[in-house]
Amino acid sequence: MTNEQNFKVGDKVRSKVAIFAIPAGISGVVVAIAHDGRYKVRLDGEKEWHGWYAGKDLELIESFDRKTAFLRELQALLRKYDARIEPYFSVGAGISSIDLYLGNDCVESWDRSVNADNIMDFDKE
Repeated sequence: MTNEQNFKVGDKVRSKVAIFAIPAGISGVVVAIAHDGRYKVRLDGEKEWHGWYAGKDLELIESFDRKTAFLRELQALLRKYDARIEPYFSVGAGISSIDLYLGNDCVESWDRSVNADNIMDFDKE
């Protein structure tokens, strides 16, 4: 079986065709690639329900990027726990530690703190 598309595990995709009880237009994440080139897609909102698709039957929504995925997960955790991360500077030594504040642990916030609202503003490289 040949595919016009080459997806990788973690890519967000949408189906262009209906298969069995799964209508066209359903999105999900590629979780495995079979030896024959078909893609196993975990459908959005489902833990155990998967569909197997040929590459020509899928379209890419968003390519998987480990750095962006990490930052999104960290952003969700910072928001969930109302947390922020701050570097601690000591004179002459630069950053000597990193502090984590949860909720109202520390009411003083600095421009250099990382929180859920600004984490995606940082250079991902």
